Order: sequence, then C-alpha cells, then structure tokens
Amino acid sequence: MAEKIVKKSSFKKTIRDEIKSDKLAEILRKEGQITSAQLGESKELQKKHGGLLTTILIQTGVLEEEEFLNFVARHLSVPTIKPCDLPINPNTIKVVPKEDAFAQYIFPVKLTNDVLTIAMVDPTN
Repeated sequence: MAEKIVKKSSFKKTIRDEIKSDKLAEILRKEGQITSAQLGESKELQKKHGGLLTTILIQTGVLEEEEFLNFVARHLSVPTIKPCDLPINPNTIKVVPKEDAFAQYIFPVKLTNDVLTIAMVDPTN
C-alpha cells in the first residue's frame, strides 16, 4: 500500500487566501494577463451576478481557461495534465477507494516504489 506523503507549504496557504479574496485576478492584472479595465468590468459583473471573479474572466472571454490553468500551475509549481491523455493502470486506481477519489477530486496516476502520484482538480487542496 502506498504511504501518504504530506508536504507543508506556506505558499499553498498564500495562494488559497488569494483565491478566496479575488487577489488572483489582481495578480493576473499585475502580470499583464488582463487589463485594469477588464478587471473592473469583471468586478462589476461579479457585483451584479455573483460568482468567482476568475470564472467571470473566463466566461466573458477575457481570459482563456488554458491560460488560467497554466498561470495557476506556474504559481504553484505543479504541472498541468489532461486526464484523458493518461494511461489507466487498473492496479494504480485500486490504491485509492473510489469514494475517496470522488470526494477529494483526485485521480491516481502512477504508483512507483510505494509512491503514489495523483492528479488533482484543486492543487491547493
């Protein structure tokens, strides 16, 4: 059975806090991914309709979803993957109970020397 490895990171907490307070959109602006005007317009839409600011940026076409995913991956220092491109090994999948995988939005990718590599929907979780 694979041993669970937990790494503590203050950076992880920082990113999570930024996401919760919509600071992530501000970082996107500072890095030139979006303009101040686009951010302002998206904030107005958020006030009117609610929702996550980054979702609004994507839904309005200001930001491409792939651009955003790459941005987050770069800031978290984790790779992005497409699950449909992954080979499925039945033995690896059995390591994580189906209920746990669905509850945590994870997918067991590889098991090597008792080290389990997983794909996650939210790498800050």
